[in-house]
Amino acid sequence: MLKTTKNTGLYLLMSLIAVLQLFPLYWLVVSAFKDNSEIIGGVVWALPTEWRFSNFSEAWVSAKVNQYFFNSVSVTLITLFLCCCLLL
Repeated sequence: MLKTTKNTGLYLLMSLIAVLQLFPLYWLVVSAFKDNSEIIGGVVWALPTEWRFSNFSEAWVSAKVNQYFFNSVSVTLITLFLCCCLLL
């Protein structure tokens, strides 16, 4: 009986920690589809009233994400190549 109570308390604590750690990820994903007015003035955990998939294409173009993506891929490939050469 005592072991079951101890396990239940542990599972409750782990569930609380998991919720606390997953909430920012949920907030990030939900906010990605919101309009600026919904992010600033709306409820944080509420789903968007209109799902704006255009936010991703606007960010890709206006923030030059394609250039940053290319830079990251280039650095990764060069680093991978150098690491493989040093190991041989």
